[in-house]
Amino acid sequence: MQQTRDRYSAETLRKVIELASRLEAEKKETLTVPDIHAIGREVGIDPRFIEQALEELHLQRPIARRRLHPEWVKGIVNAWWGAGWTLPFILAVVDLPLIGSGMGFFLGWGIYIGGGLLLEAWRKAVKAETATHLPQAPAPSVSRKDLLQILVALQRSWEAQKVRRAVLSMDVVGCTEMKRGASELDAEYSFTSFFDWAEGVIRRFGGVVQSTAGDGLMALFTDDASAVQAALALQEGIGDFNIRHNRLTKPFRIRCGISAGEVPIDESASIGKIVSPVIDRAAELRTQAEPGGILVGGEVQAAALVALGQFKPYITSDGSLAFRWP
Repeated sequence: MQQTRDRYSAETLRKVIELASRLEAEKKETLTVPDIHAIGREVGIDPRFIEQALEELHLQRPIARRRLHPEWVKGIVNAWWGAGWTLPFILAVVDLPLIGSGMGFFLGWGIYIGGGLLLEAWRKAVKAETATHLPQAPAPSVSRKDLLQILVALQRSWEAQKVRRAVLSMDVVGCTEMKRGASELDAEYSFTSFFDWAEGVIRRFGGVVQSTAGDGLMALFTDDASAVQAALALQEGIGDFNIRHNRLTKPFRIRCGISAGEVPIDESASIGKIVSPVIDRAAELRTQAEPGGILVGGEVQAAALVALGQFKPYITSDGSLAFRWP
């Protein structure tokens, strides 16, 4: 049990234990795939891990028995109608003692039309069979014991991928107002130049831009100090950017939010697909920051004090402690 506690948070253990107790009370010994997905969401497991486990347990749709494809049959029928008309002429010049002279031509037309009708009936039968016997997904289920084993194994994999990261969320204040009355060319040039400049500052401090959308961006840093230093460099450098590159009548003003904590890093997925409360927290701090300001979570306090020199305590909308600069 001690090893488990070292790997999992108390909250995760509590949820799994409560889940096991509820399943026991409900006497629900087997669960369908939708049940498993719902429980995974309840415990906080990424759906990708649920899918991976179900595939390993062979609970996904089995391979259907190979059937004739309607398009193949249709091709055969079309080929008959397209080339079979030559049959009457072939039989007309072939000596067929059993049917008499001159009858080969009429026999050929009979075979051509009759064969075509039979092939058309075959095509319709295959089409109807395919529509009636589409492979149906079974009603897969898994035992309660196996489900709990899946949850533990998947949570272990999920926790193993978590590493501490600092998240910087930044956006442009009054983006719509800035563009009002400006030419599309000036607006596009100014905002493209701004994001190029901002990403350059972030890279200079070792950050990686996670995503850019609309008027803002998210970036990940391996340490808290680098994230705070990058935010400070953005705020201190925005004036020079406005002078050199902004073609709009209104200046760029930005606000920054910084949070830090354990973030799941999946090497096989795009960095823009990362989902974490730490990222959500940084975005929420950014929305509460003042234009031209930086708002950092309490977990970043030590690094912020060194990088910013001074800041003021701030109580966020959810009642947690943060610190704002200037």
